Amino acid sequence: EEHSLLVKTLLEINGANKEELISLYGIGEFYAKQIIKYRDELGGFYVKEQILEVWKMRLETYEKLLTQIRVDSSLIKKININQVTIDELKTHPYLDYYQANSIVKMREQRQGFQHMEEILESKLIDEEQYERLLPYMSL
Repeated sequence: EEHSLLVKTLLEINGANKEELISLYGIGEFYAKQIIKYRDELGGFYVKEQILEVWKMRLETYEKLLTQIRVDSSLIKKININQVTIDELKTHPYLDYYQANSIVKMREQRQGFQHMEEILESKLIDEEQYERLLPYMSL
């Protein structure tokens, strides 16, 4: 009972607008804009720790935020790796042009991906990178 009450008071970070973010303790106009900008580039947050990747985010600010927010990872915008272009893919913060190009070239060679793990066959994507990308990819 008490737990569900607590959850309701936490701000869900993937659906929050600028005003809602500004209402959080420790977050002003600047951070609200940076969080939204990065969230849009990523496609959403899947863990709170990703807030630390926001431009100019300070550890003290992040620590204040932790107790005020929650993350609904079902709100993440997924990238269909069987349809995405190199230009679209390279805009993702976790990929550069060469990695995006590698994924698209591999897709063309095999007439589409059957399994997500196939992108690991790219020499430019290691296990760690793959794990970071996984929440954002779909077939």
